[in-house]
Amino acid sequence: MIWWSCLCTSGSLASAGVTPSDEEEVLLELDEALAGAVDGDTVVLRDGGYIAGSQIRASITLRGEGDQTRLVSPGGGVPALRVVGAEDVVVRDLVLDGDGGARSLLIDSSSVVLERVTFRQGAAPYDGGHLYVRNSEVSGSDLTFVNPVAVAGNGAHVYAIDSTLDLKASVFRNGTAGGLGGALHLRNTHTVLEGCSLVGNVAAAGGGVYAIGGLDTTTTLFDVQLLTNSAIGADGIPADGGGAYLTGGTPRVELARVEGNEAARAGGGVLLVGEGAITASHFEANVAAGGGAVALRDPSHPQIWTNTFRGNTASDLGGTLGVEGSGRFDVAGNRICATSATDGGTLAVQGSEDLAGTFRHNVVSDTAATASGSSVWVRTAQLTMEQNTVVGATSAFRGVVAETGALATVRNNAFVDHDGPVLFAQTDSVVEAAWNLLHAAERTVDAEGDDPVLADPQLAAGDLDCANPLVPAAGTPMVDGGDPDRFDADGTRSDLGATGGTDAHRFYDLDGDGVVAGDCAPFDPDSTEPSGEVPADRIDQDCDGSDLCYVDADGDGVGSADLTPAPSCDDAGVSFATGDCDDADPGRAATCDDTAPPPDSWFCGSAGAGGSLWLPVVCLALVRRRTS
Repeated sequence: MIWWSCLCTSGSLASAGVTPSDEEEVLLELDEALAGAVDGDTVVLRDGGYIAGSQIRASITLRGEGDQTRLVSPGGGVPALRVVGAEDVVVRDLVLDGDGGARSLLIDSSSVVLERVTFRQGAAPYDGGHLYVRNSEVSGSDLTFVNPVAVAGNGAHVYAIDSTLDLKASVFRNGTAGGLGGALHLRNTHTVLEGCSLVGNVAAAGGGVYAIGGLDTTTTLFDVQLLTNSAIGADGIPADGGGAYLTGGTPRVELARVEGNEAARAGGGVLLVGEGAITASHFEANVAAGGGAVALRDPSHPQIWTNTFRGNTASDLGGTLGVEGSGRFDVAGNRICATSATDGGTLAVQGSEDLAGTFRHNVVSDTAATASGSSVWVRTAQLTMEQNTVVGATSAFRGVVAETGALATVRNNAFVDHDGPVLFAQTDSVVEAAWNLLHAAERTVDAEGDDPVLADPQLAAGDLDCANPLVPAAGTPMVDGGDPDRFDADGTRSDLGATGGTDAHRFYDLDGDGVVAGDCAPFDPDSTEPSGEVPADRIDQDCDGSDLCYVDADGDGVGSADLTPAPSCDDAGVSFATGDCDDADPGRAATCDDTAPPPDSWFCGSAGAGGSLWLPVVCLALVRRRTS
């Protein structure tokens, strides 16, 4: 046992000094020092170990004199340190030690800054083995959390509820929670983790992070590493989210490295429920039964954009991504390689008729399914698969498979080096396919769709690793070889594959100037600078984050002459098309001729003095596509 005293008669004893705001130095016992300190004071602990359990109630700084200053729990479940009802507290250069039987730190109804603090041997019978935060604002940097336990609870390292948490450059290692969140459990807590590493943590669900938020909370994982964390399940707790389980609020994962995580059920890397975004991150060697890298559940328009997925595996559905439930989702601009599953080597989608998503502008290579759907498998859902490049796919049965009432729209893709036919729909399902390039794939009438392009795509040479972008060179059959009724953002006929279509410049460097994000002139290799905004062309020329769109007040798909900025002209209340002369009446779009039209029809204008030329909605639909 380590004892401390202010009666310093030998080097084996430790002492505490309080430095009041008038710089007078006084030697005191720790509890006495903390009790006597007032707002603005600094309490300095001499090097050594202190049996503590002390409490901070004033706005003070508590710091250690050296890197061996340690506060240890006195036992009986009392934390090594408590901060209760105090504002602007700073704790730095300390080791907080729960001694295997208590939390290291409890923060309640306070605002605290933590700097260069190490947490050791924290343990709690329920929540927060190292750090328990409630109704508080906590920020921290250069923190180290090791080997805690939340025996039957949540958040082995950190449990935070109704709080704000901002942690940078910190390490969370080898935590074990019997419930949710092997490293962190975040409940209705606005959280930012930046530059942090979560390694080797284990929980029933959310091996690294479990975050459940309200509408006004966000969880941001920026430049974090989620490595070798596991979700193993427990009674009544499915084993979901090996690296992270994120639900509620608006979670965001950006520039993260998610590698070697495992979930016995869904989301080896990340399980995302509802809305959110996963962007510009690297997922590698994650494993789950469904959604080897990422699982989406009841998605509410999440964006899975510009990530790299390498070597992720699902024992059942969706080697890279698995989607279930109902809602909408968008998977775009990703590089995916060396992925495998039983069904849906790259993507598996199953749920209700209300589940619909898009899979677009992705480059996929070396994807495999031991049963069906080497690249995509869809059951009882809707999927639009457009502008993808898929190279080197193997499965026991087909490349894109729709089952049990599914609808898959497959257009302007390039399928290269498939080991069998590409498309298949069960009798109760539909695959609407057209203008897909098929090369070195077995040909059958039911597997081609309409207007197949049978040509060598002449892709850049190289292996199928994610480092190979598989971009077509100029003049190849993929350039201007897509659906002639669709256009690229530069106004030319659509290209086939991932680099074609109206949104390709968001994900690829089409002009070769080395800039994608922030390129205000995506088709000009000599400029990236802002310029005047061109209405409704899908290009953000002034780089303000929006396009100029035509106001569509009546929601009929055709706007008036009035312009307004919007993130996309596909959004509600705006349109790519203009010419609606009565934007208060959805039944009168492109003509104000008072001649009674057929019910629920749209028109394309007047035929002159003799009467009206009545044309169906297809006319306007064609106009929108040509201007988009």
